[in-house]
Formats: sequence, C-alpha cells, structure tokens
Amino acid sequence: MAVSEGVRRAFTLVRRGWGIARRRLSTVHRAWGKAKRWVGRLFGRTTITMNPEGNALQVVALKGGEVLRWATVPLDGNTPQGVRSVLGGWGMRGGRVVSALPLCTALVRPLPLPRVPRKHLSQVVLAEAPEAFPFSPGEVDLAWTSMRNGGGEGVLAVAVPKDAVDSVVAMLQQWGIRPKALYPKEVALSALVPHGLVVYLGGEDTALLLALEGIARVVYRVPLAREGDGEREAVLLASSIEQVLAYGRGMGWTKGGQPLPIVLAGNPERGARLAPLLERHLGRPLERLAVSLPRPPNFPIEAYAVNLGLALADRPERGGLVAPNLLPSRHRPRPVSLPLLVGLCAVVVLAPLAVWGTSRAEERVGEASRLSARLEEVRNQERLRRLALAQSTALERQAQGLESVITAVQGHLGRLRQEREDLGKRLGVLLTTAREGGVQVSAISVQADGFSLTGTADSFGDVLSYATRLRLSGLFGSVRLLRMGAMGGEGGRVAFQMKALAGDTPTAR
Repeated sequence: MAVSEGVRRAFTLVRRGWGIARRRLSTVHRAWGKAKRWVGRLFGRTTITMNPEGNALQVVALKGGEVLRWATVPLDGNTPQGVRSVLGGWGMRGGRVVSALPLCTALVRPLPLPRVPRKHLSQVVLAEAPEAFPFSPGEVDLAWTSMRNGGGEGVLAVAVPKDAVDSVVAMLQQWGIRPKALYPKEVALSALVPHGLVVYLGGEDTALLLALEGIARVVYRVPLAREGDGEREAVLLASSIEQVLAYGRGMGWTKGGQPLPIVLAGNPERGARLAPLLERHLGRPLERLAVSLPRPPNFPIEAYAVNLGLALADRPERGGLVAPNLLPSRHRPRPVSLPLLVGLCAVVVLAPLAVWGTSRAEERVGEASRLSARLEEVRNQERLRRLALAQSTALERQAQGLESVITAVQGHLGRLRQEREDLGKRLGVLLTTAREGGVQVSAISVQADGFSLTGTADSFGDVLSYATRLRLSGLFGSVRLLRMGAMGGEGGRVAFQMKALAGDTPTAR
C-alpha cells in the first residue's frame, strides 16, 4: 500500500510539473509572437493591396505581414479623393502597392522543362512560350518564375493581354497610385488556398478555381445572377462544382488521394445564404477559409480574400511558390541617373576587358543557340515518332479490316459453291428420274423456292410415279402437281406442270 501511495503521489507531482511547464511555454510563445508582431510593425515592409471588385475598390494595409487596416472605397467620380483620404488617414502613402488584375484574363501554365543552366533558362522559356500560349508575343505580357521538381527545371508562366494590364495601371495612375506589382486574381486565390476548390462569389463574377500545389489549374466562370433564387443558384453552382471536381479527378489532381476541400470566398452575405444549400446538394461540408497572416479578430477574411492572396503572392511564406509579377517594365519607375553614372564609369574603367567579355558573351550565345537547336531537334524527333506511331496504328486497322473482308468473301464464295453443287444435284435428279420413268421434261424454270417443270408422259400413272420418286429422293421438300391433262392427237400423251420445292441442303450421296 505504501508503495502504491508513493507512486500515485509521484505521478501527481509529475503531472502538475508538466502542466506548469506547458503553461510557461505557452506564455513564452505568446510573448515571442507579440515581440515578432511589434518588430514587424516597427521595421517591416508596408504593403497595400488593392482589389477592384464590381463597383468598389477593396483596400487592405499590412505591416510586416500583419493586417492592420482595411476599407472599401466606392468606384465613382470621387474615387481618387476617397483613396487618398483613406491612405492619408492610415499614414501609409509610401507603401508598396500591389493590385489585382480582373478574373479570367490571365492564362496560367506550368511548363515542365529539362535541366538547363540558370543563365539560359529565360531563353528556353521564351522559346517554349509560343506553344503554351495561343498569342503572339506582342499581344500579351509574359511573366514566369521557376519551380523545383524532381525531373527538371519547371517554370510557372502567366500571360495577360497587354490592354488589360494597361487599363488597370491607367486606372490606378488616375487615382495617383503607382503600383509596384500586379497579380491576377487566379494567382492570388491559389496563393491563399494552395490545395482546394475556391468558390469565389465576387461583385460581378462567380467563379470556381481549382488549385493544386499553389497553381491555378482550372478557372471556370459560373453564370449566376447577383440577385436571384438561392435554391436555383445553389443547384447550378453545385452541378458546376461536381463537374470541376470530376475533371480534376480525371486529371489526377487530388490532395494525397483525398477529396479536395471546398472553400467559399468573396461576398460574405451571399456565402452565408448559399453555404447551407451547397452543403445539402453536395452532401459534404464546406471548409472555412484559413489564413496564416496575423489579423484583428473582426477582420472579414472571406470579403477580402483576394487582398490576402495578393499579400501572400507578393511575399510568399517559407516554402511557398513565388508568383510572377505581371507589372511590365514599361510601367515600372525609371531608375535614377546615379546607377547609370556608375555604369558608365565602370565601362570606362573596364574597357580593356571589353574584348574578353565580348568573346565570353559570344561563347554563351553560341551555347544557348546549340541548346535551342538541340531542344528543337528533340522536339522534331518526338513529332516524327508520334506520326509514325499513328501511321502504324492506321495500317494495322486497315489490315484488320481487309482480313475481315477477305474472310467474308471466302465465306460467300463457299456458300455460292455449295448452292451450285446443290442446284446441279437437283437438276440431275429431275432429269435422271424423268428419263428412267418415261417422262419427257420440256422446260425447267429455276425459282426462288424451287423448280417449275413442264413436260409430257405416256400416262397419268407415269406422272404420279415421277412426282413420288422426286419426293423420295430427299432433295425436295415437296412436289405438287399444278396442272395435268390429256393432249389431243393420236399419241394419247399426258401433259403436266408441277412444282418441286427445294428442301434442306442435300447431303453427299
């Protein structure tokens, strides 16, 4: 008893000590988090994300990755004053402005490439881009970022029409804002939900986005009215979700073999109205939007989902995919003259090395040209292999078709040969039996179901005996006398007409 009492007391002391240590560790962790947020607010970079959504502009300000302020500015004639008053009231006029491009204007393509030197990667991407994007280089702005994979150097490329980029930049400049980065809404939402299906209920658009590994694989715009029957909207939206998920399963886009989570984002009022209806029609619960960025408790995550995605795309977390910045060089601020002056001085100082540098550059250009030529050669070989395989398959199918035709023709010839033999046997029996019975056959007509015979005999008995012998021959199904009568004249012969119906195929005798 004393031993058990001592063990129980020791266990109680250990449990209490572990509880005290856990509470102390939690306190230290909270203090460390507060210190990090304080340092981030003091020394962190200020980022201002802007999302034009319908007839409003959503603005979120972050400091060191923490959400500090947010506001929605109506898009009307007073928008420039409204934006300036909001940013001036926050004291964040000098922050890094990141804006969203409209939905369904960008094409996102992951390009698998072989391992190439980093210095030649840009040339290889520009060579592969025309096959991935159905646009000429002068029509779109192309940006890309490298991805690491096991088989080579993968690249995530994004193309947006130049007029869409120019219109967004012109609108921001009209408000007195010079953006530092542009990201499509698809890229922002895939940075926010790297693995899953996002049901985005925007101000003007309702879209489904299927993301995998931080890449927007499918973007499908659903034609829903902003103010309509909730049940009808839920039915159409659930059907579209099932189609997108089925397409993703067919492409093998799953999260570890498990179904992808479904997340609602965008208008919170529409989301609250549609969420229970969608769960009932889909037969599965919807997951809440989870964000790792520190934020106030009353911050509406779903309403400002695109803004949070822009912040993550502009400054991804550790291990996250770096999104390509779609702001082209023609809209970026021009550098000051000091770097240009330093560059000119460096050129003058390093003039003796110009010849050596030129030769090295020519070698690198030649290496890049050889690499591009090799890549084109491999691509041509692959095309020829596919063409040969297609031709071989077509020839095999033609050969199989000819074999079946030959088999059918041989069978038809065999049947014709058998019918000819049967016809010969029956004609032989008709004539031989007539000759043996003293019957003279004057005409034989071959019909579809047998033979029609016309002739004469010495007596009625000979005709009947001839018909009986034909029946007993086994070559005819039945023999019928159609007409029989005495002929005029001294001979006293009997004329007849009978029909011998063909029976089963005669056997060899």
